Amino acid sequence: MRFLDAIDRARLTPMDVLVLLHVADADATVTKLADQLDRRPAEVRRATGRLVARGLLRRRTDRSPPWGLVFTATASGLHLLAGLEAPPSLAGARDGGGRRRPLHDPQHPRLRAGPASG
Repeated sequence: MRFLDAIDRARLTPMDVLVLLHVADADATVTKLADQLDRRPAEVRRATGRLVARGLLRRRTDRSPPWGLVFTATASGLHLLAGLEAPPSLAGARDGGGRRRPLHDPQHPRLRAGPASG
């Protein structure tokens, strides 16, 4: 409960927290974060934009292929994460243990390409 209260006081969305946790471990692009978090790139782009605007992430252009923006946690972002006192169970989300069904899962009824034959 304290962790959720801390996130609320910091005015972070759950997506913001996930992005910060991943970028705190290593620099990442939107594409890499979207893949790691199993989210749509547009959703990750919005979160990185919010975090950059708040000074919690820094972006830079990567000139090596694949070209694009690379995001890095700032000292403020790392300090905010340290102050959240994340419970140990959150490590599973960072390591992929808490992942939801992939967006491209053919077994998921809403994500099938067409009507089932049979």
